[in-house]
Amino acid sequence: MEYLVKSHNISKKINNPDRLKDIYENLSETYEAKGEISKAFNYYKDYSKLKDTLLNEKSSKQIAEAETKYGTEKKEHENEMLRKDNELQLTKNKTQRIINYGVGGLAALLLGFGVWAFRAYRNKKRLNKIIEERNKETKESIEYARGIQRAILPKDEEFKRLLPNSFILYKAK
Repeated sequence: MEYLVKSHNISKKINNPDRLKDIYENLSETYEAKGEISKAFNYYKDYSKLKDTLLNEKSSKQIAEAETKYGTEKKEHENEMLRKDNELQLTKNKTQRIINYGVGGLAALLLGFGVWAFRAYRNKKRLNKIIEERNKETKESIEYARGIQRAILPKDEEFKRLLPNSFILYKAK
């Protein structure tokens, strides 16, 4: 009994509730065995209170740990979802950038082809105009030469009358 009381005092000093609970239980049983029911009952009440307090603290700790674990898992899940969303967004951006570059390249290619086609058309038109002018000049020159030849040479009927078995050959230079 003496050692239980000493243990009780030491446990209170060092604030060891688990040990104190066991001591209250042992003191309650010891006083009950001695027949001191009032003291046994008081120590049993102390034991019961301390046991409930420790149980509540333990339950509170477990609840807090469970809440923390749940909160952590929830945050990790949210972070994972955000990471996946970010990866998806990056992939979409990359795809969009590739499409934009492709469209831009195609537009530049079409513009280059358009410029080339326009220049070729303009060059062809200019060359056709030059050819047309030269043809016109050539026709005019031929007509002019024909006019000169008709003015210089006698008419066909007169030529046939004077030289019946002959013909005239017009030769361009």
